[in-house]
Amino acid sequence: MIIAAQTSSMLQHTYWLAVRGTQQLDLAERFATAADEAGFKVLALKGISIAQELYGVIENRPMADVDFLVVDTHRFAEVADVARTLDLTEIGASDHALVFKEPRSGVVLELHISLTACPGLFPIDHGGLWERRKTVVGAKFQRLSDADLLIHLSLHTAFQH
Repeated sequence: MIIAAQTSSMLQHTYWLAVRGTQQLDLAERFATAADEAGFKVLALKGISIAQELYGVIENRPMADVDFLVVDTHRFAEVADVARTLDLTEIGASDHALVFKEPRSGVVLELHISLTACPGLFPIDHGGLWERRKTVVGAKFQRLSDADLLIHLSLHTAFQH
């Protein structure tokens, strides 16, 4: 009986991860498409950018939120307006990101102006990141190149955590 209950609980959790991951992927694709159609350059960061390529399916890479870097930093406010056109509500801000939430799904989207907090500490060549970008496997948006992704994840782990 205990094993059956644990198995049921594990299946429910796996189902929840699949649904949540699908919602996150859907929002990422809708946002990236809307930004592209409006003429803005955005790059997926962290989990959403590697979930399917490295983990096989979205539910194998749980994420708290969906992160995008705004390449055209001088147009950051306009890109944030794109998020608002998708009925996302701004719920927070920091020195390097605006945080939005989709009320219907509860999915959180972070728009970054830099790769880490304290943007001046690790200046980046946004144009170079865009030139080296890669298309995300199995998705309709783009991410950092493999080398840039490795640097970003290393900085994120060391600096943010």
